[in-house]
Amino acid sequence: MKLHTSFAALASCLLLLGGCGSSTGAASDKGCPAVPGKKDACITTAGDAPDDVKAGLRAAAQDLTGRAGRTVMPNKNKPQFRTAGKEHIARYITVDQGSVHCQVRKGQNAHTPYTGLISYDEVTMECRGATKAEAAKSTKCTSVGSASRKELIRYDGKTKKWVF
Repeated sequence: MKLHTSFAALASCLLLLGGCGSSTGAASDKGCPAVPGKKDACITTAGDAPDDVKAGLRAAAQDLTGRAGRTVMPNKNKPQFRTAGKEHIARYITVDQGSVHCQVRKGQNAHTPYTGLISYDEVTMECRGATKAEAAKSTKCTSVGSASRKELIRYDGKTKKWVF
């Protein structure tokens, strides 16, 4: 029964963030790119959210994507290697910081007054070289794929911080 309740809560959160909530608008349906220097670059809202809540979500998004970029495996420091003929290929995953989008929505109670959705792309890169060392340090890297990631976080009404 406890597992069923957890799945029901998760499903309702996803429906709320997916656009099935009662307050939607044109701005809430679009993500906007993170543009340095622009005040609300990565924020779209459905309903009114205070500026400190939006600023906190921007900071949480930067922290989350920075952490994801450092901890994803394989990464630039520890790539996977394979050979194709006489060529060595280093493959790793990186986070595209330009793809970060944030969205704030009104929560459903005082404990969670806001929910946030942070979406970003993980890009798979391949670098080629005559040796493993050359492939690992090569600047001739190409993007060979990407995967979209979405992180659901909540704003704690008591501590006034974003929790993920």
